[in-house]
Amino acid sequence: MPNKKQTGLDRQENSPILLYFALTFKVFKMKWAAFRLVILATLPAFSLLISAPAVGSTVKLLHGEVEAFEMRIELIDFAQSTIDLSSYAISDDNTSGRIFIALLKAAERGVMVRVLVDGHKGNNLIPKPLMQYLIEHRVAIRERPVDARYQLERGRSRLHDKLLIVDRTRMITGGRNQLQVHFGLGERKYIDRDVFVEGHSACHAADYFQQRWNDPESGPPDLIRMEAPKMLALQVHREWNSMPRAEALEQIAVWLDSLPTCPMPAQNLCLSAISYDALDIDESNLRFLHDIVCDSKKATGAIAPAILGLLRRAGRSIEIESPYLAISSDLKSILMDAAQRGVQIRILTNSLESTDRASVHAGFANERRWMLRAGIKIYEFRGPNMLHARSMVIDGRITMVGSYNFDQLSEKLNSEVAIVVTDCNFANQVSSSMAVHRSQARELHRRDLFRYEARESDVPTEQLRRYQRLRIAAPFIERYL
Repeated sequence: MPNKKQTGLDRQENSPILLYFALTFKVFKMKWAAFRLVILATLPAFSLLISAPAVGSTVKLLHGEVEAFEMRIELIDFAQSTIDLSSYAISDDNTSGRIFIALLKAAERGVMVRVLVDGHKGNNLIPKPLMQYLIEHRVAIRERPVDARYQLERGRSRLHDKLLIVDRTRMITGGRNQLQVHFGLGERKYIDRDVFVEGHSACHAADYFQQRWNDPESGPPDLIRMEAPKMLALQVHREWNSMPRAEALEQIAVWLDSLPTCPMPAQNLCLSAISYDALDIDESNLRFLHDIVCDSKKATGAIAPAILGLLRRAGRSIEIESPYLAISSDLKSILMDAAQRGVQIRILTNSLESTDRASVHAGFANERRWMLRAGIKIYEFRGPNMLHARSMVIDGRITMVGSYNFDQLSEKLNSEVAIVVTDCNFANQVSSSMAVHRSQARELHRRDLFRYEARESDVPTEQLRRYQRLRIAAPFIERYL
């Protein structure tokens, strides 16, 4: 007979149900103890994660031509995996040649190099033998649209993006094309501005570049078709096109080997003798703006609605700098509303003597009177050099630097890119850069406007008469301005 003084465990062993619950309870106690150990072990790391600072980015304003050029070469020279270059215009001058040399060296060490350029007449000025040389040495080239320089151009969308993206981590964007006039060389210089960014925004820009590269409108340039005479007239080495291709390739190799290390002026231009410090900025205060590939310019998230939205929310001040100012009905409404709210507005653009697009300036000139009546301050850059910078500062805090002109084409037709920075220090730097440009401009006043328009800067009489005719025609061609 069994002993009547059995222990509790003995009694549980005689009861399957009680045994089941006892074992379950013990397992639960063991798991809870293990879970508590995990929590205690990971709590310090978790607290560090909660208190860790936000991911930061580096932003540097590139005001001077020499600094902007040297930064490009430095980025390309230190690239490890990818280089994506997008430009509205690119040529075969010595400045572009130095960039080509850096790209070729990068491709030789295994970096994937891609160049995307607008395909309209006067933009892709690389002679076809030079394009073949680059492609044979692993520098991929595409146009968007493909060879549109042989087609009717009016009303066609252009690739106006200006981007250099390296390793998906560093980028330069702004107003400069890959032409020597944007880097302090040539009889007439383009006064411009870029911004260098290191951080997640460069990754965003690389994703956008990939979409443009895969756009059905983009494709390899035609290397066989003869160049049009108007294209040949714009190229530096037009003779390469008439040589046997093998001989032209040899000449190109000799030219690249003979280029100086830095084909830049010994000193910065007087307008560009300023260098700004790099700033560390919270990544959440940076935003890369671009158009949506294969979608409308009015699509949610596109660059024009984003920039107009920033202007609508201005509370104290607006500063705009744009080489071409053809004001749309939306922009006019925004500026008038802001002026009525007491927002201080200053606009800097080209004069007739400094612009290279008299038709756009004619459209802007027709808007000057209502702008001055509304209290908007207008400054016109004096020649012979040309203002080419595109920037905006709102409330001394929000800054935009990019390729976006405040004209009809940027708002409604062309592809554009820009970086928006929400930081007072960076806004102060850009405002300071604008002030340097404004020192080479004249402010217009209502009382002097009639007399000013009668002469309209120091231009030849024939040019003035043509411009006056363009002012009459501007309302009928505003969609092309």
